[in-house]
Amino acid sequence: RRQRQMCIRDRCISILLCQSLAVAQTESDQSKSDNEQRRIREVRVLVEPIYTAEQTAGSDWKGFTDRAHIYTREPVVRNQILFKEGDVLDIQLLEASERKLRMFKFLNKATITVVPVDDQTVDIEVVVKDAWSLEPGINIKGGGGLATVAAHLIEFNLLGYGKKAFAEGTYENDVGTVSYTHLRAHETSLHLV
Repeated sequence: RRQRQMCIRDRCISILLCQSLAVAQTESDQSKSDNEQRRIREVRVLVEPIYTAEQTAGSDWKGFTDRAHIYTREPVVRNQILFKEGDVLDIQLLEASERKLRMFKFLNKATITVVPVDDQTVDIEVVVKDAWSLEPGINIKGGGGLATVAAHLIEFNLLGYGKKAFAEGTYENDVGTVSYTHLRAHETSLHLV
């Protein structure tokens, strides 16, 4: 009799477990189908400045650099995201787009947020924070009567279009002055001697 009671109890536990798993699976499927049904109504892009208003108020240098900086243009951000208005909401595409935006040296951060509108549509907010995109550099070498000084300037977000520009100048003193400048924007090069 005791063995029969244990068998009945085990069956009841199995039935309850199966039912709770089925309910959980149904809820998961329902949640997934709800997301698959939702469409993107609007994509809003916001490009934040390098420094906040509080930061620029306390520093003349930060205020100057923030005013001198040309912000990343909205189409540059839109060209990098993997979704658009009218698409079905896909969280994986949103996460991949966020990772893609974070790879750029001219952006400090990127966040993508889903804002529910109703049962069928959502809005997407893409917020990126610009970074200082001008990088200077200098290289000094010397020895054996030869001294070389090279300086370069790299802009990673030329005029806010996400294009890279590079300029370099070199001075060598072994046989007088030799000057060389290399300018490159995007995929084209220009050499000046």
